[in-house]
Amino acid sequence: MAKALLFGEAYADEKARIMQPLEEFKALLNERTQAELTATQHQLKQQILAAIAILMFLMVGMIAITFYIRRNILRPLDNLTLQTEAIRHGEYSTRCWTEGSNEVATLGENFNRMAIAIEQAINRFRQTENLLQHSESRLKEAQRLTQIGNWELNLASGVLYWSDEIFNIFEIDQSNFSASYESFLSLIHPDDRHKVDQAYKYSLESKVPFEISHRLFMPDGRIKWVNERCKTFYDEQGNPLRSVGTIQDISERIRVDRMKREFIATVSHELRTPLTAIRGALGLLKSGVTGELPVKAKQFVDMASQSCERLIHLINDLLDIGKIEAGKMQLKIKPLSLQLLIEEAIKENQVLADQFKVRLKLMNELPGIMIDADGNRIMQILNNLLSNAAKFSKPDQEVQIGLQQIDTDVCVWVSNKGPGISEEFKGEVFEKFFQSDSSDSRQQGGTGLGLAITKELVELMGGTITFESQPNVLTTFFIKFPISAAANNKP
Repeated sequence: MAKALLFGEAYADEKARIMQPLEEFKALLNERTQAELTATQHQLKQQILAAIAILMFLMVGMIAITFYIRRNILRPLDNLTLQTEAIRHGEYSTRCWTEGSNEVATLGENFNRMAIAIEQAINRFRQTENLLQHSESRLKEAQRLTQIGNWELNLASGVLYWSDEIFNIFEIDQSNFSASYESFLSLIHPDDRHKVDQAYKYSLESKVPFEISHRLFMPDGRIKWVNERCKTFYDEQGNPLRSVGTIQDISERIRVDRMKREFIATVSHELRTPLTAIRGALGLLKSGVTGELPVKAKQFVDMASQSCERLIHLINDLLDIGKIEAGKMQLKIKPLSLQLLIEEAIKENQVLADQFKVRLKLMNELPGIMIDADGNRIMQILNNLLSNAAKFSKPDQEVQIGLQQIDTDVCVWVSNKGPGISEEFKGEVFEKFFQSDSSDSRQQGGTGLGLAITKELVELMGGTITFESQPNVLTTFFIKFPISAAANNKP
């Protein structure tokens, strides 16, 4: 037992001796660990503080950046958005106020320049619109006063535009009428409908503008007269695109013209009877039936006779033009030898030509050519042309007359060398009362109706008349008639 106790004590001492280094190591380890832990905690605390400081710095920076963005970017952008909305709602004088020199400020400046340009453009547009409205108002008033309306037909879509005045002329309610070419034709007087339709279609094919007067049939049975003008525009291939034109109410003009014709006809008839008696009396005086007249008296009788002849010629012209305009000119059409008529007209007018020292000369012959015409009216046509050519020829010159067959037509031409017809008057040659020299001192007499009557008579007999003129060189009138088929087919 004592051994056992001694062994136990020895074991404890050995254990203590062995464990002591371990305990010392443990203590040392704990001490180092504690020191490292303390150092680590201190380092971690420093890092946390640094992180907190950085975060706070970043937060302050973010706040500063946010304030900057809000002040210098977002607020100007909000302002820019508001001003844009204002412009969208028509407030063109609005401006975007920006400060600084950054991109947003530049954008604001560009916006302001754009706003100024938009405002100026809008102001110009409004001014133009006001001028256009004023112009349209004046145009409508002018159309109302002159009773002229304009129209446009789109040939691709068939849509027909009428101005307000055309609806007034046709006495149609715009809300209850669909304008079209067909509906327009339906409003024309039945007797004129085909004529207007053919004139328009010929104009489309020939590409020549046309003018025509025709009647309208009103819903209450009244008749209106209108004058219509039309021009068609074409593409590069020659296809018609659109037609534009005007329609004018000429009912009052037609009524006044009718009254004028009736007045002229009445006065002419009333004058012709006493003038015929005066001409007969003057003829007796000139013939010496009442005895030989003194030289002075004979001169006065000759002057009175010439004045009487001019008055009778004027009255006959007025009566002829009245008959033509009224559609009452009666023609006795039959086959006639054109050459014989020309030869007779030359003989009749040579006396007048001698007064101007002018010779009338037939340049060629076509004895077999016949035309269907009224002989008296052909003589009237030839007398007008030959007398005009003689009066306006230079002394000691020839008035040349010729005939030429052109396919199924025959052409008569009359040429003279004289002052001719200037460019400014060429469009008026066949107008009534046209005279290139209308002054009181003009050298040649005349009523100004001769060529107007000539043109009407030629066309009434199915012919055409044209002219060419080089002032102070040569003037030539051409009359063309169809050759009489019946007369020239005889065996």
